[in-house]
Amino acid sequence: MLDKPKVMYVNDALPTLADMQEFVNGYISQPIRLSDGRSMVVNEEGLLRDLPFNKEATELAQESISPDDYIVGNAIVFKQGVFK
Repeated sequence: MLDKPKVMYVNDALPTLADMQEFVNGYISQPIRLSDGRSMVVNEEGLLRDLPFNKEATELAQESISPDDYIVGNAIVFKQGVFK
């Protein structure tokens, strides 16, 4: 049984690349720009690896992704301005 996917919110100290990869369990994706100015990264191969659906992350990204797309696995949400 896979754990329920999580969302990590980063507002202060940025995690290292290794920490981000560990949290998403693989390579991180290009940032997804959220409608409120924040950014999200997920596992680049999450759909290919059949990671579980992440409802919270999908709801956060709903205005930034295709209507039939969704987020799987763990996600990291960064405050505004981290990715320019």
